[in-house]
Amino acid sequence: MVAEDERTDIRTSALALLGYAGVAAALAGLSIAVGRNASATAQVLADVVTVVALIAAGAAVGGARPDAVVRMRGVLWSGAVAVWAGAVAAFFTDGPDAARLDGKWLVVATAVGAAVLAAPLWILARRSLQLIALYASVLAAAAALVYTQRHISFLSVSATLPHVRWSGVVIVILGSLMLTAGVARAVEPRRTAIVLGSLAAIVGAGLAGVSITTGGPSPDLAPWFALAASVLVLLVGEFVPDRAVAGIGIVGVLLSIATLVTQHVFDRSTAIAVSILGFVALAAAVVLARAFSDPTVPAPPREPQP
Repeated sequence: MVAEDERTDIRTSALALLGYAGVAAALAGLSIAVGRNASATAQVLADVVTVVALIAAGAAVGGARPDAVVRMRGVLWSGAVAVWAGAVAAFFTDGPDAARLDGKWLVVATAVGAAVLAAPLWILARRSLQLIALYASVLAAAAALVYTQRHISFLSVSATLPHVRWSGVVIVILGSLMLTAGVARAVEPRRTAIVLGSLAAIVGAGLAGVSITTGGPSPDLAPWFALAASVLVLLVGEFVPDRAVAGIGIVGVLLSIATLVTQHVFDRSTAIAVSILGFVALAAAVVLARAFSDPTVPAPPREPQP
């Protein structure tokens, strides 16, 4: 007797839809019941009750066999982290005067609070949503911690502008660590870790290239840094191999090159020359690809996707 494919079991899909609909209705109703003008204590208390309910519901369905139901646990627990982050932010924004924070320190406190809950949930369930919640919290806390502002003066105008270079450097470091851990199979889910690390490395490299000078922001180095990171990510994607990572690198290369051309080409004649060179490079790549390919050699089998 052939076992029934869980993916085609209408009962599993119906149960998942029922659960998601119930969560959405419950959260919306609770938000209306508490009201926008409620005190900070009432808001935080409602959020804490919601977090406990979501974690308990996720734990209750976690032992079920169908993947759609196990996926529900990941959704519920990631929602719990988001609600908990809101509760932490509300506490440090409208709570006791001694605990009130603003600016970068509010972001740091909120992100650290979210990571405190996201970490054990990821340990209990090594799924993509749990890893995303934990990694996003750590990235936000680290990037905000080194974030600074710089006062500049240009002619008769003075302004305070964000200085994100060190935040970008930190994101590049954490992205590279996550990418390496994913390739080494030290973090699960492995593919999610590789994709998160790849995205963070490229975005962080672009931020690291943004500088603040006495004449105002000068982001000319940002696409160069992003291009270098994209090339490295593309090579990693070919080495692993993983088509998703390679695709992220390809998109980064395309956007970086397009940004560089847009920033440095202004007159029509130069634009025409660049276009011609681009088409020549494309034609050369096509010719070389056909020359180096051997139609007699069968293509390797595709790696099964998780």
